[in-house]
Amino acid sequence: MKIKKLKPKLLILAVFILFNVFLSGTVGVVNIEKMAIITAIGIDMDNEEYSITAQIAVPEEDSTSTEKKKTHLEGKGKTVGDAIKSISDISGWYPQLVFCNLIVVGKDFKDKNVLTVLDFFSKTLRVQDSAQVVFTEEETARELLSESSPMDNISSFAIQKILHKKEGFNKDVAEINIKDFCSDYYSRTSSSFMPIIKTIKQEESKSESSSNGGSGSGNKMGGMETGGKTPESGGNSLFDAKNTAMFKNGILVGTLTEEETATFNLLTESSKETTLTVSNVKENLTEKCNYLVTILKNKRKLKLSVDEKKINLDINLHIFCKVSDQNSKTSTIVASKNNPLQSEIKIALEEKIKNDIQSLIQKIKSTDCDILKLDEMLYRYNHKYYPTHKDKLLEKMQLNLNVTVTGQK
Repeated sequence: MKIKKLKPKLLILAVFILFNVFLSGTVGVVNIEKMAIITAIGIDMDNEEYSITAQIAVPEEDSTSTEKKKTHLEGKGKTVGDAIKSISDISGWYPQLVFCNLIVVGKDFKDKNVLTVLDFFSKTLRVQDSAQVVFTEEETARELLSESSPMDNISSFAIQKILHKKEGFNKDVAEINIKDFCSDYYSRTSSSFMPIIKTIKQEESKSESSSNGGSGSGNKMGGMETGGKTPESGGNSLFDAKNTAMFKNGILVGTLTEEETATFNLLTESSKETTLTVSNVKENLTEKCNYLVTILKNKRKLKLSVDEKKINLDINLHIFCKVSDQNSKTSTIVASKNNPLQSEIKIALEEKIKNDIQSLIQKIKSTDCDILKLDEMLYRYNHKYYPTHKDKLLEKMQLNLNVTVTGQK
């Protein structure tokens, strides 16, 4: 009986002690005022050292302002971890990586094994597995992160918007996170990919130029200053990620074009609401038209047919779509949900998709970069022949292609 009466008292005492410890601030946590919330990491080389650029979102002191400020901290070291550690040593701020959702690999690694820099992020618990990884061929990661778009002052947020496209946008980006990239690297074929980010400069309008001239201040309206362009108010750069870098053993071996990237997505995921352009379709004996076609559903099946001597890759792709726009003199589009496809459009679209798939497969074979995971398919479903064909799978493989396009009735 005494033990039963003692238990509630001990529980209350334990709660009281923990509450006191929490209020006294003796728990070993980093002071929030000395924490640098990193939203993106850029990786470059500076001679023989790694150069890390950390993009940091800075809280706005004025609670009435909705503008997001940014700053950059740079560190160098003999390893990636050493360079990140140097950021805290020289700034006095603790680099908090848990909110880092973007890792940019600079052009310095065009001829180097990118895993030498990405392996740190795949193994540390401080970075999310879902952090996106991208590559830039034209500029350094530092330069890319320093850009600002008209819609978002923080470049990493703007880049993430074009990587994470929801339904309604074109599936034209082959996005990948740090976990999947490194997992593909350590697979038997060591083949992976990542989007290539390019900067697109937007020309400034005359009205913006005049409002930014002279003293650089904008117009005042209702007590608020508008129209003035400052480093904090956004820039004139947009970002493109439609091309895809192909990596074999961590080395860049090829690049997928915009069409090949869109085709890769058609074969690997749902591409609902993606639009395709079909050019020079004969509408009558004299006129050729261009059509914009919207995919409503894509069904795909990839299968390897294997025996002792041959390997066939059977691709069956069925696309259900509708015409969304055209440039003919007499439009056949009506204000209805049902917009049937003409036979000429079906034939032209099937031919276009077949050519794009053949181009993609040829690029995969020429680079020996198995981004379609055909080796894994051979191992799982044709394991009997795996020892025979595993070393020359892509070289021996022949393509059997069947593409059908149907429209609304």
